[in-house]
Amino acid sequence: MFAKRHDVRRKVVLITGAARGLGAGLARRLAGQGAKLALVGLEGEELRKVAADCGADATAWEADVTDWDALRAAVNAVIERYGRIDVVVANAGIAAAGFVRSIDPAAFEKVIEVDLLGVWRTVRTTLPHLIESRGYCLIVSSMAAVVQLPGNAPYNAAKAGVEAFGNTLRAEVRHLGVGIGIAHPTWISTEMVRGGDEHPVFGPLRRNALGPLGRTYSVPFAVDALAEGVVTRARTVHIPRNLLAAKVVRALIPPVVERLGARHVPAADRAALADVERRGARASAPVGPGGKAAMAVDKAAQKGPEKGSEKGPEKGSEKGPEKGSEKGPEKGSEKAEEQPKKPAATPSRRRTAAAAKTTAKTTRSTGEKTGANASGQTGGKTSGTGRKTAGTETAKKTPGTSSAAKPVRRTRKPPATPSD
Repeated sequence: MFAKRHDVRRKVVLITGAARGLGAGLARRLAGQGAKLALVGLEGEELRKVAADCGADATAWEADVTDWDALRAAVNAVIERYGRIDVVVANAGIAAAGFVRSIDPAAFEKVIEVDLLGVWRTVRTTLPHLIESRGYCLIVSSMAAVVQLPGNAPYNAAKAGVEAFGNTLRAEVRHLGVGIGIAHPTWISTEMVRGGDEHPVFGPLRRNALGPLGRTYSVPFAVDALAEGVVTRARTVHIPRNLLAAKVVRALIPPVVERLGARHVPAADRAALADVERRGARASAPVGPGGKAAMAVDKAAQKGPEKGSEKGPEKGSEKGPEKGSEKGPEKGSEKAEEQPKKPAATPSRRRTAAAAKTTAKTTRSTGEKTGANASGQTGGKTSGTGRKTAGTETAKKTPGTSSAAKPVRRTRKPPATPSD
């Protein structure tokens, strides 16, 4: 109530998930207060409509918050366009309804990727600019971080993670002059929430099982609170404010949820299994236009690698590995084959030794005999081809030298046997 207010006029505000719902509403509200809007999201046409509503100082960039390269490109474009970033609202999020044992794994993981990892990537990419401007980041979590309801496990987990991430980040960047806020909206009448209400199993579960916890609030009501949070650089934004009381007693909430759920969850679980049996993965697909857009990105990505796998890896396998196998491994195999041939040199040693003994008998010189024996063994060890020549040359050049004597000592007994 008495928090310091920060004028947003001429400030650059980047909002993710700005095509619809809270992101679009907040963009229009801040534009009305004189802010410059950088709108980031998946639905390009909708983003451009919102940008047009926000005036000449608003620009839209189509980017997926789960794609590092696309996000960096968008942020770089924002800097090129405006020169700075003063406020970031990490708002992009999707939801998928389903029980843990029957939800489509792809839908579960996509919610985690967008709602948690998308926030991390947004913050990491924009943080250097917020440090430079000593700006403010508002991270949109949810009541789901406080009250974890059945049938909403991926969303609950992601939003609880976002809250923990934001609290950690606040302590890490306080000394840098960057403010961190965490917003906890409850059920807001956005297209995402309305899409969940249309689910044949989980729509009725929310309406029937939650009582006052299932109350839905209007988008303008939530936008008022979010805009106030940006202007005051609030640590937390609770929508509605009495959600703060739930945070105070959050340790007592899980048993209450379990008791409320016990009346309705068993029947809903059976209905969910039947729904999955009938509709397959569509039974737990992310809800609302934003959820469909997020899954469409994955489908497009799956088609891309297939085409690339036809052209890329095959070409690489023809040129890269095969050439390498022709030049590298085959050469190596030639060397490997040569090395095992050394033991096969034993017959040539015997022949060389015999020749040396013949020479010794002819010359009747003990020194020459020693040199011949040494040269014979040296020839056997020196090369695979032309061993006799090498041995003879060594015998002529180094008779009786110490370098020739050492090999003789190692192999004196085998060649000595015939002479005895």
